Amino acid sequence: ENDARQTVRVDPDDAYLTYEAVVARPAAEAWHVQTDPLEQQLWRVGVDRYDSDSHGDARGVGTQAHCVHGKSVHEQEIVDWKPPRYFSYRERNPAGLTLWTVEFEPVDEARTRVRWLIGLAGGARQRVLVALVGRRMRSILQENFDSLVRRLGGPAG
Repeated sequence: ENDARQTVRVDPDDAYLTYEAVVARPAAEAWHVQTDPLEQQLWRVGVDRYDSDSHGDARGVGTQAHCVHGKSVHEQEIVDWKPPRYFSYRERNPAGLTLWTVEFEPVDEARTRVRWLIGLAGGARQRVLVALVGRRMRSILQENFDSLVRRLGGPAG
């Protein structure tokens, strides 16, 4: 059913930010660590809570979540779900509306290329805001990506 749905992805050429690493885990394991709400609380930097309206592997298109960082709440909704290849979600955060595509590309049986593609979806006003806070935003996202990669066993050689 998920495969039959319309594809929603951030095109690499349109991404505002891209983070990528090869990790020493098979794609299904990398997928689990990235998508499981309990796992997310272990690798997301500065998260107080990660609330989801689904549990375990029951996530999919339409699933909503709230990533709580102190007084800041990032609202997320899954808009495309193709396990274990990729998923996309919309997120409303302090920088505005973003669209994320998270990809899992097997390199071989034991290694996976994990890629975050982040697109801005809030128009011209958001681009001005991001120009002002972009350095801090990139730093926070890099910290989170690095934390995920460490949780996945670190970069694969």
